[in-house]
Amino acid sequence: MQDSNYLKPFSFLFSGIIAVQAALSFRMGAGSLFLFSGSIFLLMMMNAFFYKNHHHRLSSHILNAGTILYIIVLCHKTGGFYSISMFMLFFVPVFIFVFRDKMDRIIYTCLGAGVVLVFYLGQRFNIPILLSDQLVNLSYFRLPNFLAMLVTFGTAMGLVMVGSDRTGDLLRQSRQECRQVRADADHAMTVKDEFLANMSHEIRNPMNGIIGMMHVLLDSDLDPEQEEYSKIVYNSARALLTIVNDILDLSKIQAGKLELDIRDFDLEVAVKDIVSLPQLQARQKGIDFSYTIDPDVPCLLQGDIGRIRQVINNLTGNAVKFTDSGEVVLGISLETPDQKDKKNKIDKDDEIDPIDDTRANLYFVVEDTGIGIKENQINALFDSFVQADLSITKQYGGTGLGLAISKLLVEKMGGQIGADSIDMVGSTFWFTLPLKRQAEKKKNVDLLTRDIKDCKILVLSDGATLGQNFEKNLAALELDYDQAFDETEAMEMLKWALDDGYPFDLVIMEAKESDSGAQNLGKKIKGHDLLKQTKMMVLSAIGQLGDARRFERIGFSALFSKPVKKSLLRDGIRAVLSRPDGAGVLPIITRYSIIENKKQNRRILIVEDMETNLLTAKALIKKLGFLTDEARDGAQAVEKHGHTLYDLILMDCRMPVMDGLEASRRIRENEKSLGMTPVPIIAMTGDAFESDRKKCFAAGMDDFITKPVEPDILAQKIRSHMRDDVQAFQDNGDEPARIEPGPERELESDEIFIEPEKSTDTSEKVQLEKAQCFNRALLLERFAGDREIAGVVLDAFLEEVPGLLEKINQALDDNDIDTVRSNLHALKGSAANVNADQLRVVALAMENWAMDNLVKGIQEKAANSDFFDQKFEEIQEAFHQFTREAKL
Repeated sequence: MQDSNYLKPFSFLFSGIIAVQAALSFRMGAGSLFLFSGSIFLLMMMNAFFYKNHHHRLSSHILNAGTILYIIVLCHKTGGFYSISMFMLFFVPVFIFVFRDKMDRIIYTCLGAGVVLVFYLGQRFNIPILLSDQLVNLSYFRLPNFLAMLVTFGTAMGLVMVGSDRTGDLLRQSRQECRQVRADADHAMTVKDEFLANMSHEIRNPMNGIIGMMHVLLDSDLDPEQEEYSKIVYNSARALLTIVNDILDLSKIQAGKLELDIRDFDLEVAVKDIVSLPQLQARQKGIDFSYTIDPDVPCLLQGDIGRIRQVINNLTGNAVKFTDSGEVVLGISLETPDQKDKKNKIDKDDEIDPIDDTRANLYFVVEDTGIGIKENQINALFDSFVQADLSITKQYGGTGLGLAISKLLVEKMGGQIGADSIDMVGSTFWFTLPLKRQAEKKKNVDLLTRDIKDCKILVLSDGATLGQNFEKNLAALELDYDQAFDETEAMEMLKWALDDGYPFDLVIMEAKESDSGAQNLGKKIKGHDLLKQTKMMVLSAIGQLGDARRFERIGFSALFSKPVKKSLLRDGIRAVLSRPDGAGVLPIITRYSIIENKKQNRRILIVEDMETNLLTAKALIKKLGFLTDEARDGAQAVEKHGHTLYDLILMDCRMPVMDGLEASRRIRENEKSLGMTPVPIIAMTGDAFESDRKKCFAAGMDDFITKPVEPDILAQKIRSHMRDDVQAFQDNGDEPARIEPGPERELESDEIFIEPEKSTDTSEKVQLEKAQCFNRALLLERFAGDREIAGVVLDAFLEEVPGLLEKINQALDDNDIDTVRSNLHALKGSAANVNADQLRVVALAMENWAMDNLVKGIQEKAANSDFFDQKFEEIQEAFHQFTREAKL
């Protein structure tokens, strides 16, 4: 509402009533009141004509102040509180509409009320200054005066009402216009999205044809020059298709139409595949690329791994692109409070553990030593079509969409993303993701149980011939297959085979130019009552995000991107044929699910006689996603190895019945006599001396790890000796050989203790002073904060130690120093695994003295009677103190 809407009409209205009252005053001979009314009349008229255009606020104050002053003087001259002129104070609330400021309105309303109160008090208490000796009696002209005020007041109120209606109409019109603008914007957005979708579809069709046929061309016999030119065309087409996909993704995200494809995945397997591209790019530029996954990060998770892959590829791709020397590092860990503070958006309610039984908050970081980014440019990095510097686009290329899409994707998945950088030093990009953990599975189902020799397969290609490599792989696998050249022929062949009583078990569709033919045939097969149980697999040369969900809904069992290696084709066929009939819609099989299934069905044999150490190893291996089996001594290990194919063996060295060294020798002999591929054996022992290492390698072991077992070292050892499934699909399809025992090597610095000549009382005292009775924090850290697993290991230790102490005491009585030493060794290792540091120190000291007695050939207890008794009492006291403090 503008001041000028009411200022002029209100000034004229009040000027009119003043003119009427000035005439009545003149008639009655009240000269002073006549002159005062005339002055106010002239002031109102001048205010209406001369001040409103340039001094809205001043004119408004003149109107209201003049009105109140005139009413005060008129009331004073005509009877005070009982004067009919008091009625004019009702004009004050009306005239305040010339003010937009609420404070001005309140001031003048209070001023009008104050005038009424002052006149009332003056009349009641006979205050002289508020009383007049000669009153002007307007009662003789009450009717015209009343009519003038009534007309003026009614007209003013009418103006206010009309103005309010006009303002309401304008407001409604404005709202309607806003709704129309919003509708037009939504329509424009819809038109834009439809245009982008249509444009993307129209571009994608010929691009798919180019990429598909380039696959066929590269699959044929080309000379080196032709192959080089073909690869240039292929890479250019892929680059153009990536830009088209980015634009379409951005449009979908902004329109809120992007759907996440939540699936089970193995983080370790996925990351190994994801980093293969930036590793290649970095190698081509001559820079280092590495990645790390913290051992406390759970591997089996749920999420849209396709979108996670897209974000990681964007960040690592940028890091490699803008780094000319040095390194690029990808790190994955659990989110910590410090990293939450880094986001500057931490809430009190958000201060919770980064992991529990149902979810895990992961922190991804990509660090590089590249050109860096100026501080004032970081905030704009995640905007669409923006790069830090225009010169960057000229030098490095790019559209500026990657980071914008990454930000939108991360936020869509419930995370946050950010960056830190120092110009010309390097950059750090990070993002967080809250991911669900996979539900506990009672048993890992092996997908690869069906033999492919007895299956009947129909192969369909959307080209005139099968791909050269595909045809070679079919022949090499000796599959019983027939070929169809179009959808109609394929359906006829399926029906004929069904009528003959020898139906096809599987239909493999090779999509070279477009996957529309595979989709159409899939819908026809699933729509046929007698053929809907037929399993289907598609091999696509033009795969894109969302294909898995689309083919899964149709009813396909597997989707693989070309080129497909022979081993993957074999495993894929076996996995599809192993699926039960009539099981409904199952998650579609991809090369990642096959790799994950293989990993989760990997079996590790843990050979350990101590329950505490056994539970510790099983808990740590379970977090890596592998199956475990156990043996309590070397003899059981040899027997189990003869009946079960293990992928790796963790072997303790000192055990009853048969020690680990002898067990390893017998396992190697059995493998050699039976022609088996040697299984990797890793020594897991509390002996960390150079002589122990040599004994382990001499017995046929492949590696060496000391107790207490550290999660990151154990994970590194297991992964280094396990076959890398991501790289396992070789052209010949043969399983790669196991790692053969290699030459002796020096131990890592974190694997070996400094071998003391003798543990003296002084050194032991120093160690005891530094050691804690129970290091709770370190124990929980070893098990990634999992109190349940740590509690199980701790309970097993508390149940196991009394038996060990009894055996040590009995061996001391029997003067059996060798038994004393072996049980002390077991106690020392178990104490280390539960971080009973003081107990470990005193057990180590007593073990060293027992070893000295064995070396020197002293078998008489009397020789060290006092020392053994004293040390054994210290061990008992340390254990009793530990039992009092060992609470999680």
